[in-house]
Amino acid sequence: MELTELNSWRKALLSFVVLIAYLFIGGAIFHSLERSDEEDNKGYIVDTVYDFLSNNSCVDSYELGELIKTVVEWGDSNLINEGNVSNVDDMPDYWDFVSAVFFAATVVTTIGYGHIAPSTYSGGAFCVCYAFFGIPLTALFLANVGDCFSDSWNAWNALLVKYVTCFSKHERLKKVISTVVLIILAYFLIILIPAVIFSKIEEWTHLSSQYYCFISLSTIGFGDYVIGQNTAKSYSFLKLYKLLTVLYILFGLSVLTLSFKQLQVIYQVKVPRVRGRVKRKTIMVNRHDIEMTMKRTSHVNDDVEIELDLSETSYTITCDASVQTDNFL
Repeated sequence: MELTELNSWRKALLSFVVLIAYLFIGGAIFHSLERSDEEDNKGYIVDTVYDFLSNNSCVDSYELGELIKTVVEWGDSNLINEGNVSNVDDMPDYWDFVSAVFFAATVVTTIGYGHIAPSTYSGGAFCVCYAFFGIPLTALFLANVGDCFSDSWNAWNALLVKYVTCFSKHERLKKVISTVVLIILAYFLIILIPAVIFSKIEEWTHLSSQYYCFISLSTIGFGDYVIGQNTAKSYSFLKLYKLLTVLYILFGLSVLTLSFKQLQVIYQVKVPRVRGRVKRKTIMVNRHDIEMTMKRTSHVNDDVEIELDLSETSYTITCDASVQTDNFL
């Protein structure tokens, strides 16, 4: 096995171990944050049911359980409105045309909120076929749009690199800083600004709106927040609102995917170590040795500075005192 192939497998294994560790750490944090609240909610639901049964002895526990099961199977359909059973007209429509288009967008983008799903055999079969062809089509669309955005991103990145010289004179670090600035601007564009709009329309908190935007655009799609559930808005407004949200999701996906790709570039960049007083040493080698060294080396280490003087038969190499220089001698 070649050395480059071996290094690739080592990187893959290392990234796998880091990812597994990341998942376990995240699971532990989520568990500590959410477990107690889950237990409280369970206790509240059980207490509410038994309080109802004790105050209404004519109701059988089995019949109440069947009623609750039916309501849960139909999902959150705003069955209860201000303490009273709602009329059918007051409940939101999940399968009108615009809502169906919104559902189709969640399928091909793999967001899958889970707030609605096909309940018929034919609907489920069509959903499978639709997703089978729609997901690659969406991936192709995102790739093409990403290429278009990539050119603009690189242009802005090159422009910002010129203005971050005051932070660092090292080229790699300047690229990292400029990329971080662009990612922050992208966050404002596709997360913060839309979150303001969603918070006004859906009557969510601004933090909840940011949470919805990121969970949706990252295609995590938990489904705890879904737009268009505020039935106080007019039907015509909700239709236009959902269609505009579909466009926002497609545009935001492209920008967020590009941002993730740039983050991967940052993770792979070797940022120069910040040193205090560094000991340096100078060695002399003849032209033949340095030429052979350059042929055997695929890149020059950042810690090595080579001063070339073509009129002489030797070169001066200045490097850190910790750098191994036996191969140069």
